[in-house]
Amino acid sequence: MRTLHQSILAVLLTLLAASCNNSGGGAGPAVMATGGGTTTSSGGGSCAAATCMALSHQCGTWPDGCGGTLDCGSCPGSQACSEGTCSCSATCAGLGKQCGSWPDGCGGTLDCGSCAGGTTCGSDGTCCSPGTCAPTQCGVQPDGCGGTVNCGSCPAGMVCNAAGACVCQTCAQLGKQCGPWPDGCGGTLDCGSCPTGQACDAAGACACAPLTCVSLGKQCGPWWDGCGGTLDCGSCPTGQVCDVTGACACAPKTCAEYGATCGPLPDGCGNTLLCGTCLAGQACVGGSCCTPQTCAQLGKSCGTWSDGCGGTVTCGPQTCAQLGKQCGTSPDGCGGTVDCGSCSGGMTCNASGACCFPQTGGGCCVPTPCPGNCGPHQDGCGNTVDCGTCANGEVCDAYGICTPAICENRCGELQFCGFGPVFCSGCPAGTTTCSPGNNCWTGPAPTCAGLGKTCGVWSDPGWGLLDCGPCPAGTQCSTDEDCGGGLIYADQFFASGCLPCVGGACTPAPSQTQCVWTVLYDPCLINYAYGACNGSGLCPP
Repeated sequence: MRTLHQSILAVLLTLLAASCNNSGGGAGPAVMATGGGTTTSSGGGSCAAATCMALSHQCGTWPDGCGGTLDCGSCPGSQACSEGTCSCSATCAGLGKQCGSWPDGCGGTLDCGSCAGGTTCGSDGTCCSPGTCAPTQCGVQPDGCGGTVNCGSCPAGMVCNAAGACVCQTCAQLGKQCGPWPDGCGGTLDCGSCPTGQACDAAGACACAPLTCVSLGKQCGPWWDGCGGTLDCGSCPTGQVCDVTGACACAPKTCAEYGATCGPLPDGCGNTLLCGTCLAGQACVGGSCCTPQTCAQLGKSCGTWSDGCGGTVTCGPQTCAQLGKQCGTSPDGCGGTVDCGSCSGGMTCNASGACCFPQTGGGCCVPTPCPGNCGPHQDGCGNTVDCGTCANGEVCDAYGICTPAICENRCGELQFCGFGPVFCSGCPAGTTTCSPGNNCWTGPAPTCAGLGKTCGVWSDPGWGLLDCGPCPAGTQCSTDEDCGGGLIYADQFFASGCLPCVGGACTPAPSQTQCVWTVLYDPCLINYAYGACNGSGLCPP
């Protein structure tokens, strides 16, 4: 209908133009207007040209009614010009789309349909056949049509690389530092060896290689394994002990095990134990000191009798010594008499049969006998008496008793390398105790405070070693003994190695360091248990 109206209008405008031209009476130039306005014809007349607005046109080219042409422009975007009006006439073909939904340029949506079987609609609106996964591909991969395809995971032992391909594994991917390992492709990876002192464990990691009892050459006892742990190298058979080297050795018996206080006894390892000597007048019987009984104690005056110490005593006529007589004549206990002689050296015989020194003003002084069997003795009457001398290997101690040379002026049990302990005589009356240094000590025992010490091991003359406890780290020192942290046995200090003196300062060994008892004085005292340092300078049992 719009086209018919436009055609009629064009005819009318043409006739009008012709009429105007003829009324001018002649021919004249014709002027064409594209925007509308006045047009001068060749005849000299004028014509009112149409405008796009007057024609209600939005687009396209049209006659202006005066022999010219109107240009009403073009449509925006994807709109099309139809009969002078812009309309949404976009098509899928015009947009180059085969599928999917697309904007029509007018605020609406153009449905371009779907793709045929086996193809998919790509991101550009064209139908595309998506790619498939190759046998060696893995992970999520582009499908060639703007989408993705999941190619899954790799076979056991293989890994998916950044390019999406299944490849053989490396030592790094397996997390292995050492040893041979399957690469996942039927081959074997060599992941190398470990540094010295380390070993490849079951997980393929280099770890500390613990020492073994065999590599240490140890038969027994606990030992540090070099990796912060402790090796148990077992115990020794009955009759043997574990020495400081970790070897099973003969376990020597002690006097205490025998229950002996005197005499030589075998130690069971080819050596001899010296378990001490008995006091004068005593006999060593089965490792014990025994005092033989006298006839008087037995209540016998005649005959031969057992003395209670494995020997016999003859109780025939009593002698002067048995009667306790030094002089004069006395009954012998068997019906006779015994002549005990006369006194010498200016002494006389008193009524008790004792030699005495007559005193000025009356009375007679009986000298005291020798307390032991050796040395000089003041007899109480102003005289010095020689009580005798000791045999070779013995000395006369401060108490007038012959004792082994090693016990001179000592008391208690002394430890000696090679032949076991020696029991020395006790302390005389007036002393309170036998000190750790095997000295007779009178008065209260010394203290660390009295010595002005708060830690370490110190010696008090006459007493022996005093343990004042372990010293704090950094305490000034000159020997391990100054730091303490060890043990004292038989008045000897044994350093544990847990609190050594290093560079003039007490320095605790790291925790779990093996204790090593360093015997400073006597290398034969070996029966000590091993342990591990606690990091504070001590070696707990």
